[in-house]
Amino acid sequence: KEGKSYFHFYNGTPTTAVKLRRYPSAPRRVRLMNTHAELPFACEILPEAIDSATGRAEQVFLHIRHIPVDELACEPIVIEVEWEKA
Repeated sequence: KEGKSYFHFYNGTPTTAVKLRRYPSAPRRVRLMNTHAELPFACEILPEAIDSATGRAEQVFLHIRHIPVDELACEPIVIEVEWEKA
C-alpha cells in the first residue's frame, strides 16, 4: 500500500524481534502501529544463510528489534514497514 507493508501478528510474537526473508527493497522506516513508535531494524546476513560451498550469502534478512511484547501481550501486533523507492 503506497510503498508500505503491514505485518500482522494476531497472537503476538514469542520474542522481541522478527526476521523477514523476502522484501521488495531496502526499508526506510519501521513503525509499531500499536504505539506509533519507530523500531530499530537492520538488513543482516545470518550465519545459517551462508552457502558452505561458495561462502556467499544466499539470503539477506530484515531484522526488526525491540518489539514490546510484554506490554502488548493482550493485543495483536501490527508492524508497518515503509520501503525505499525502487
